[in-house]
Amino acid sequence: MLEIEIEFRSDRNILNNIAKRITDRTNETSLETANAILQDIQESWSSSSPSNPGETPAVVTGELSDSAIILDESSGILSKYKIVFKAKHAILLEYGTGKMAARPFVKPAVLRNRGLFKKRFRVK
Repeated sequence: MLEIEIEFRSDRNILNNIAKRITDRTNETSLETANAILQDIQESWSSSSPSNPGETPAVVTGELSDSAIILDESSGILSKYKIVFKAKHAILLEYGTGKMAARPFVKPAVLRNRGLFKKRFRVK
């Protein structure tokens, strides 16, 4: 009879440390990505007022730009950040109305930055 015994012992402390580093880096990278998208939005405002349909909105009073915040809704292993524009007219500009064509500013920034998380994520 031939017996081969293979034994693998893992150090749970090492595995827990690796998992914590991955979770921490995921949170850091998620926040970096949200900040980069918000910065992209704020750098892309139109210079002409009023902006043309389909272009990003122009900064007139600064209310829209100043209303932007990033909310941390992370919980446990879930890393979740939301970019929120509190100005009431933000949604009207993004999607348009029956009388005004859309002047999207969020979706184009998200599309321009869609690979950013993957590019920035590195476990140190």
